[in-house]
Amino acid sequence: MINRKKNLNIQSGFQASVVGRKPSKADGCKNAFTLVELLVVISIIAVLIGLLIPAVNAAREAARRASCTNNLRQLGIALSAFDEKNKTLPPAMKVETETNYESPNETGVMENWIVRILPNMDQNALYDNIYNLMRPNLLKSGSAHNNKVVNTIEKTVTHSQDNTITMKSCRETVMTVLLCPSDANANGVIYESGKSSFTGARCNYGANMGLKQPKFLYGGNWSVPSNRGVMGPGQSLSIANVAAADGTSNTILVAELRAGITAKDPRGTWALGGPGASAIAACGWDDGTNLTSRTEGKDKGPNAKDKNNISNYGDQICTALATGDYSNDELYELKMPVRGGRTANIQATTRSMHAGGVYACFVDGSVHWLNDTIETNGPTDFGVFDCLLSSGDGRRIPDNSF
Repeated sequence: MINRKKNLNIQSGFQASVVGRKPSKADGCKNAFTLVELLVVISIIAVLIGLLIPAVNAAREAARRASCTNNLRQLGIALSAFDEKNKTLPPAMKVETETNYESPNETGVMENWIVRILPNMDQNALYDNIYNLMRPNLLKSGSAHNNKVVNTIEKTVTHSQDNTITMKSCRETVMTVLLCPSDANANGVIYESGKSSFTGARCNYGANMGLKQPKFLYGGNWSVPSNRGVMGPGQSLSIANVAAADGTSNTILVAELRAGITAKDPRGTWALGGPGASAIAACGWDDGTNLTSRTEGKDKGPNAKDKNNISNYGDQICTALATGDYSNDELYELKMPVRGGRTANIQATTRSMHAGGVYACFVDGSVHWLNDTIETNGPTDFGVFDCLLSSGDGRRIPDNSF
């Protein structure tokens, strides 16, 4: 009995001594991290974040590219449906008078290819509103050429007392199928002309007009197979025409465009016809009849730029956008060069915000990646890019060449 009480006293005394003293290193426990340990943990976290950010950015760009290619496929389907019904594709652009093809600008532009295919893009209401606004002129005898989508005097069509539609509101309609997510910083800005009252929402896709400027594709020049693309100025081919010539899998139908970098830059505007706005033209060899002269285009290839002669190379786009916001050097760095001294939109290549190239929908509906380094001029003949632009050059495109 005495031994048991003694043991209990010893045990309780030991517990009291343990509870009453501070932990020591010998007990194997600590109160907090040391400064060195905190720095190590922070460094590891920073390294992991540094590794993760590029992966996240790459995943986001992959998603944007997937959306862009899907947009092009949808446009290919819409154009194919238009061709099936009308037995031809729509013209890239129409103008008020033939002289406007000499120097196409917005004051004489009528409906373009995008306006024509709106019903095939589930935009029937928008299409009806635009044509209802144009119809009064269409019904006038001898005034069919006045059906302009671009109008300095805005008309209205009223469906009810509370719903008045103007051509301006039609043109400013934003359609996501026309916008590449990678160009979101620019394609959300409404175009505001420096030459007229025209305004318009943006787009990132343009019809393939061919290797020449519009004035060299109009009328009889369109009959020169190596000159023309697929959708020209006031004229166009059918998918069957292309299939019988170079083949639908060897010809670009629609390619990417970049939206204007300022509000006054007309590039990438869906309701505005012409190179740069809703079409690409003269961005390859630029001489479909006399190969020996090698009159090369000044805007050769995807995302073209030429540091050696900035003032003469680049999109030949109306100088109304040159508001002093950007110098030639800055435009070059932005990969949006403009050829100086132009008063109209007559030449523009395909451009994108994707690193290293652009996407294009071919006439067969397939979407392909075109590298910036694609051959634009062969040593004695058309380059690969020229052959893809021309719907009737008759040349074979090597496998895996783009």
